[in-house]
Amino acid sequence: MANVFLTETPADIETAILYEKATIHDIKDAVAYVNAKGEMFVNTEDNLSRILPKYNDDMLRWILWHERYHTLLKHPTRYFNYMERASKFTLTHNEVNIIMDILV
Repeated sequence: MANVFLTETPADIETAILYEKATIHDIKDAVAYVNAKGEMFVNTEDNLSRILPKYNDDMLRWILWHERYHTLLKHPTRYFNYMERASKFTLTHNEVNIIMDILV
């Protein structure tokens, strides 16, 4: 697939780089995520269109940056460290994800 962010607009260069580095694959009902290594995974266009009825390139831009901010805030590392010790706390997996999304 062509990189829709490769335009003459300088602001899109960083977004184009994020898109090139992201792994696009079928992750079912998730929009995107970043793993503990900081690698970004984004769902396929078909799934994104199904999950987000008004999905477009601008949404993709914000999905990419949203996941980038998770990395900058070190959320993947913190999340996986938390999950290793989860039995000591009362927050669930979904509650931790919601809190991290709110912070972003």
